[in-house]
Amino acid sequence: MRRGLGVLLGLCVALTAFGAEKIVDFSSAREGQLPAGWKPVRVGGGKEGEWKVVMADVPPTLKPLTESAANLTRRAVVAQTSFDPTDERFPLLVLEEERFGTFTAKVRFQITGGGVEQMAGLVFRMQDEKNFYVVRASALGQNLRFYKFVNGERSAPIGPSLPIAKGEWHELSVRCEGNRIDISLDGKPAMPTLTDNSHPVGKVGFFTKSDSQASFTDFRIEYKPLETLAMGLLKRTLDGNPRLLDLQILGKLPGSDRLEVMAAKRTNE
Repeated sequence: MRRGLGVLLGLCVALTAFGAEKIVDFSSAREGQLPAGWKPVRVGGGKEGEWKVVMADVPPTLKPLTESAANLTRRAVVAQTSFDPTDERFPLLVLEEERFGTFTAKVRFQITGGGVEQMAGLVFRMQDEKNFYVVRASALGQNLRFYKFVNGERSAPIGPSLPIAKGEWHELSVRCEGNRIDISLDGKPAMPTLTDNSHPVGKVGFFTKSDSQASFTDFRIEYKPLETLAMGLLKRTLDGNPRLLDLQILGKLPGSDRLEVMAAKRTNE
């Protein structure tokens, strides 16, 4: 059993020299339930958001090879389904397990409803309910906007007018490196590179506003870990197995075939 654990951890650590990646598959959650590892957060007034896994028709990420191939697949997605029209109400769904500084996050979203607003987007580098960045698309406003919250104060939004079709799937991408922020929509840069020093690291999640209903799927994030993956695995393993007397995590550095100690319970190792 310990040998199997060592092989698995060694493989994971070998990948961290090039960064790390998380790919979220909502099919592992039961329909109608909140996916594990995600936390609903409401910023502003009104009722709490209603986030749950639902089934939806989703087009493939790659163009079908033949015209006869299926254009839509029934898949599990996560959706915000409440209808509260309170103006300054922002239901968020935040990935709880980790904070990110340097990363590229991508998600496909579909705006499915809303009377007062029809918005969906990403929240990122989130410190708490009063400090974070947002990029969101509006089907009613036909625009893409970026803004930030600092100590609860929202900045003036900036961004272009773009066609955002309700009921259609779009891909939104955010890349952060240092104080540089790049935003793309449907695979194309949506605005010039932004620079801002307000939030260097934080959590990521999904964004809606007011009575907007929206679905999200195919979320992935490539990132540079704030701590090495080896150290993170070591801590979680020791937390779950406090009676372990010793533990080493081995991995290979790029260009080397030799196993090295990447993390260990005994710090002198």
